[in-house]
Amino acid sequence: MARSNYRGGALRVGCVGRLRWAVGAERVVPQPPPLTGSEDFAFMLEKCPGSYLLIGNGDGDKLGACMVHNPGYDFNDANLAIGAAYWTLLARRYLV
Repeated sequence: MARSNYRGGALRVGCVGRLRWAVGAERVVPQPPPLTGSEDFAFMLEKCPGSYLLIGNGDGDKLGACMVHNPGYDFNDANLAIGAAYWTLLARRYLV
């Protein structure tokens, strides 16, 4: 049975807020269409709060502008700094 990874709530709002701070509000899609990928994570979200995040890897017909299990996928190394900044802000928010 497929499940959507979308869950609302305060935790998601906090995650979206940190992401806006890290990359700029104009680069954040706070409520994208639900997706059924990683349904194992969706089952976990039914039991405990969490958030599923996709960091953009490109758009249009550019190399790497596809999902991870596509043969044309090429990880955009520039995302390392963006991802690290996001996780740092998120950890500081919930652990400090």
